[in-house]
Amino acid sequence: MAHKTTDCAKVEQVAINLRYADLEYICLRKDFLRFIPVVSVTGESLRNEIKQFFNDMGLTLDNLRGQGYDGGSNMPGKFNGLQALISQEQPKAFYTHCFNH
Repeated sequence: MAHKTTDCAKVEQVAINLRYADLEYICLRKDFLRFIPVVSVTGESLRNEIKQFFNDMGLTLDNLRGQGYDGGSNMPGKFNGLQALISQEQPKAFYTHCFNH
C-alpha cells in the first residue's frame, strides 16, 4: 500500500505499508515501513522509487499479490498509473483502491 502526501515542510512523500500473512501467529498484519521522499509523482517515477525501496529491503515484486493506492490520477491510471506499471511486472498483484481517504 502506498499513499502520497506532503509533509509540513512541503516535501512530497509516499508512505509505504506492507500487508502480509504472519505464519507464526496465523494472522494478517499491516505494518508501516517508511516515508519515501519523492521528487516526481508520475507513475513511472513512483514505481522506480518503490522498486528501489523494495530492493534496499531485500524484497522483490515476485511475491506481491495486491496493491492499494489513494485516488490520485497517477496511482490508479489504466496505462501509466503506478498500478498499471506494477501490474505489467507482476500480473498477480491485484489492484484495489484504498477507500480510507
